[in-house]
Amino acid sequence: MNRARSNLDLARAQRAVPGVVTTEQRHLLSALEGYAAALTSHGHPMPYRLHSELAMYRSMFGPARPPTR
Repeated sequence: MNRARSNLDLARAQRAVPGVVTTEQRHLLSALEGYAAALTSHGHPMPYRLHSELAMYRSMFGPARPPTR
């Protein structure tokens, strides 16, 4: 999740073309989904920020799909 977030920040900082930023956003969504699933499977609550971020990316991209590279 941290790597996906860093890659997205880097793409934004480099003013990458929109398709690159979108790809990195999809990678981040996939990583966030995995983190949320791991928390849930271990009986831990999902932090509010994570819940909000997932809701935002899900509204942008729909259900998580495996990112393409």
